[in-house]
Amino acid sequence: MGTPRVVGPIGATAVVAGSMLGVGILLTPPVVAASVPSLLGFLLLWLAGAVVAACGGMVYAELGAMLPEAGGDVVFLERAFGRGVAVVVGTVVFVGAFAGSIAAMSVALATYQTQTLLDAAGGGVDLSAAVGGVQGDQLLGAAVILALTALNALGARVSTGVQTALTVVPLVGLAALGVWGLATGQGDVTPPPGEVHNLGQAWLGVYFAYAGWPAIVYIAGEVRDPGRTLPVAVLGGTALVAALYGLLCLAFVAVLGFEGLASAGEAGTALARALLGEQAAVGVAALVALALLASVNATVLGGARVAWAMAKQLGWSRLTVLDGHGTPARLLVVQGALAVGFALSGTFAVLMAWTTVAMLVAGALVVLAHGWLRWTEPELERPFRAWAHPLPAVVYVGASVIGLGLVVWG
Repeated sequence: MGTPRVVGPIGATAVVAGSMLGVGILLTPPVVAASVPSLLGFLLLWLAGAVVAACGGMVYAELGAMLPEAGGDVVFLERAFGRGVAVVVGTVVFVGAFAGSIAAMSVALATYQTQTLLDAAGGGVDLSAAVGGVQGDQLLGAAVILALTALNALGARVSTGVQTALTVVPLVGLAALGVWGLATGQGDVTPPPGEVHNLGQAWLGVYFAYAGWPAIVYIAGEVRDPGRTLPVAVLGGTALVAALYGLLCLAFVAVLGFEGLASAGEAGTALARALLGEQAAVGVAALVALALLASVNATVLGGARVAWAMAKQLGWSRLTVLDGHGTPARLLVVQGALAVGFALSGTFAVLMAWTTVAMLVAGALVVLAHGWLRWTEPELERPFRAWAHPLPAVVYVGASVIGLGLVVWG
């Protein structure tokens, strides 16, 4: 049974945008403002992040439209460099970037957003308390993983439908907050005198705030008309999130002032509190909770397809069986079990630290694979071609090398 192509442009764009939304845009702007005491430099750093994401997106969109199969990186690397490279990189990406990220985001959702909402409701529940030797936030995170794994077992059509709802609400809510702040803010936009410092930390924060733009490529085998839908989803979703990030950054500065933003800690709550009072922090927590759910859901959706592509290459036929929805249900279970194990053990933090390097290397390898395939297989049909080749690849690989250097030696 083949995978049905049930994901249209709206659902595909929601997968991309929802994967990128999260706490990054709320936690990173204060770090950037404190590190780069220049309004122009602050905005240019966020613009640079958008440009790098768009460059990587163009390359991935071309590869996905050319090879519209489930698995993303695994499919592209196998075609360019062989099965060995594809399986090694795919294994690290699946275990760390997918299962590890699912665990990390699910526990973060319980630790911060859910705890804030419970405190506002006056329930008196402390999620940091241990239950049977495991913290409550870890148990709740595991429950989120199981629930979203079950949702994804219903098929890509259902999962992307839920994804659209989970993405639209925080997008609209955060955009409304940003517009209001920009229209009414009277903060001092002049940064205090100072020198640039911790630029590497600021750049990494921006770089990873945009992470998630290739999410739809991992389920390319279930996308309708991939030659058109994938470029629209990847580039459209990236542009949508970049516009939101730019709006919010301007609103943060307009309302909090440059110096106030630098000391805000978490900019979204600070912005809401300044505009609407203390209770508004609850609303921001709810919006971020939905955004995190969208990110986790998209990661669950894509990760099982990466594992499926590897199992297919290795000839593990029992794992490549698709259920009645065209879903690799067995690999969803494997991924869910790994993520739950990481969530309950607390090892996801260590895992994410070292897989950050692997993610940077994997992305750079895929972009290099794009150039290699352009040279070795120019006859392949390419419904979409990355603009200004090879400039996007050079920009993305350069940014990845800088990010890798900052992670290893920063």
